[in-house]
Amino acid sequence: MSSNQDLDKNIEKAKNELHGSIDQAGKAAEDAVHKTAGAAKQGIEKVGDSAKRASHAASEEFKDLSGKVKPEIERAEAYLKRPTSCSFLQGVLVGAGLVLIYAKFIARPDSSIRL
Repeated sequence: MSSNQDLDKNIEKAKNELHGSIDQAGKAAEDAVHKTAGAAKQGIEKVGDSAKRASHAASEEFKDLSGKVKPEIERAEAYLKRPTSCSFLQGVLVGAGLVLIYAKFIARPDSSIRL
């Protein structure tokens, strides 16, 4: 009977050790998951901060360039709205239209002007 009791004690002891090992492995896995989650969260925060800084820098650069280019755009608009510029553009368009009409309808078929 004592050998059965010793055997039962050994089985119980092995069972308790196995449960303890399983608990330790579970806790180690949980700690590893928490560490990985924390590292991932920090990485995401760093990427977000970097994106915010880059966006802010790009916005500032755009504002700076916009301020520098605005007078040039206004000057070009003023130049293109002058009556002399409008007349020149009108002349170019009319001339191009006359050349196209001539080439399409008036020029001889064996002419070097073709469309």
